[in-house]
Amino acid sequence: MGTGIFYTVLWVGALAVLSACRQEPATIVLENQVLRIELRGDHPAIRSYTYKPAGMAFEGDEGSAGWIVNGRLIPWKEWNTSFRQEGNRVEYQLSLASQEIGFDYTIELGSDGVHFSVGHLRDPRKQLVSLSWGDKPLLHTADSSLQWWTRQSAIEKPWEKKKSDNRGLWTMDEFRGRVGDSVSGESGIDACLWYPGTRSGNGQRKGGLVTALVSNTDVFPIMLEGGPGKGFSIGLNTWHYRLAGQVMPDLQATLFFAGDLNGDSLSDDRDYFYWKNRQLTDVSDTIRGSIAFKVFMDAPALSQPSTTLDQLDIILKAIHNLTDGLPQIAYLVGWQYRGHDTGYPSLDKWNERLGSHEKFVSRSAWYRDHLNTCISYHINIDDAYSNNKGFDPALMATDYDGGPMFWQMFHSDTAYHASHYKDWQSGAAVKRLNRLLQTVPVQEILHIDAMRTINCNPAWEKDSIGVTEELDLGLKPILQWLNGKGIAVTTEGQNGMPHYLTGLVSGVWHLDDPTVANLMTYHRKLVAGGLGEGRGRLECGLGTSLHEDLAYGKENGNAGFKEHWEVLKERIYLGSLLYLYYQQRQLVDAMKNAGGWVLKFDDSTVTTIDTKKDHLLVTRGNLVIARDDDRFIPIGNGVYVFSKKGGDTEWMLPENFRGKLLEVFSLTENGRRAAAAWKISGDSIRLSLGAGIPVKITLKNGE
Repeated sequence: MGTGIFYTVLWVGALAVLSACRQEPATIVLENQVLRIELRGDHPAIRSYTYKPAGMAFEGDEGSAGWIVNGRLIPWKEWNTSFRQEGNRVEYQLSLASQEIGFDYTIELGSDGVHFSVGHLRDPRKQLVSLSWGDKPLLHTADSSLQWWTRQSAIEKPWEKKKSDNRGLWTMDEFRGRVGDSVSGESGIDACLWYPGTRSGNGQRKGGLVTALVSNTDVFPIMLEGGPGKGFSIGLNTWHYRLAGQVMPDLQATLFFAGDLNGDSLSDDRDYFYWKNRQLTDVSDTIRGSIAFKVFMDAPALSQPSTTLDQLDIILKAIHNLTDGLPQIAYLVGWQYRGHDTGYPSLDKWNERLGSHEKFVSRSAWYRDHLNTCISYHINIDDAYSNNKGFDPALMATDYDGGPMFWQMFHSDTAYHASHYKDWQSGAAVKRLNRLLQTVPVQEILHIDAMRTINCNPAWEKDSIGVTEELDLGLKPILQWLNGKGIAVTTEGQNGMPHYLTGLVSGVWHLDDPTVANLMTYHRKLVAGGLGEGRGRLECGLGTSLHEDLAYGKENGNAGFKEHWEVLKERIYLGSLLYLYYQQRQLVDAMKNAGGWVLKFDDSTVTTIDTKKDHLLVTRGNLVIARDDDRFIPIGNGVYVFSKKGGDTEWMLPENFRGKLLEVFSLTENGRRAAAAWKISGDSIRLSLGAGIPVKITLKNGE
């Protein structure tokens, strides 16, 4: 063989070897009827997603240089990686020999999208603290036909070294835009991306898409990026495997893909809110089915209690009779020590000014058995007063000077802010709550007022306890301990906490921001007292309960039972009963525009609120449930009818009442009375209603 031929063969062989070295790694494909995913075979990264109904493709995290372990980027070349595939499930086995760390990363295609998990941790030296997904998000698009929504948490005001300004509250703001618009650099609490679809010749939309990323990480779980020339990216934030030395649950996340879910022939953010709501567990029937209110009992500055036990009897009996025995939850405020907000952090002393402890225990059982009423309690697990016996500076959040964190001056004493993390880890929280359960009969629910996880900022806290530690290792275990004893919890409101309350508590007293996202996500999952906008038709139409403290007297700025009974009747019938009606149904859609709101429920109930004309209409098929200040509300075995102004009105009867023998009663604080004139005509009933006098329609002899 000639020399030239030899070198030519050698050169061609070298090119072949070089070409083989540069060959693309194997591609793994996961595919079902709606989604196709392509993954790399050499390390865990997604090349692309294709959503078939809309014909839309998205980039994955293929360009990531590696994953971040304990804050340091580890390039892929340092990882030992293998994988195995079973159907539409791929499990990557990853390890770092240098650190003796290993775990499995699973990507699985399901009916609702892509599921990610990290598990089977191997960490004998206990070195793994946190894991982040490197410098690339899980999903990216530059398609400007898509729109996005996000709820983001930002500090409302700086952490100032002033005792009056050190709360550092977070806000939870919502933003919307189109891909290519700037997205805040803050980490997101929640986000979704959608394409509405295209209109066909008959006006129907088809091929729409909504996608979102959710995980079991509660504080700042989502990373968002976007802006002119950058498109829109969404990915997971840092997952903490060890938090303050404690091992946390395995990571679970879902990249959700769907089309129209709520039946409006449009794919948008409301389909995501619909989906997310269905992933959460309903609150109990007791909470959803009860009229809830607070009763203000006592405070140190009062010469006599606002409501004694004997006066509480009068209030509870009146509401019981007025609603013909509907369930009630009465949260007592100021039941302990010397009244409202006294004794904290201790919860172990009944306020004898209200009546004897023995009498209260007996009455509580009587209310349950005879008035269908659950007595509950307004308590506080955040505040601790320096002059009280349970105060322990070691359990307080740390202030700038290293001492206990100042909260406020109240009742001529200094209140400090307890750390849930320290309280739980020390065992003090359980001891106090056990004393509470030994002091008063707790039936099913507690109201923890002013509950917060915002008391710590790692930038200045001496012990570096932050929001995540406060939530996952403090507040959550406390709530889980109560849940384990059959006790649900409600709280004051979001109170600046940078994480969702759904899944933690069953209700809030103030749902101050009636957004579409809030109404659709929270419905039946977080029962609210009210929206904080007054008592008009807007608030009643959106859903409200008795959103204030009742009291027998009018002291302390509360709604006085004696003076305001007629107003309270209106609020129960115009607000609380309509809210009970809503809570027995699934909310399918909520729409807001410049002129008002439209709510749609799964049984064809539709609420229309015209804010410009101050008009409310709630219908279910040919039934009118509410019209302005009139109500005709089917609940349980009856229909509750009310008119603020009174008058003769004709109402279509529910189907199960048509053609049946009926009984009609007027309801007063003293019980049933004979109703005013009424007449059946076909499938309708005509009622002569007195102004502010409730009426109940029932089937005669319980037919």
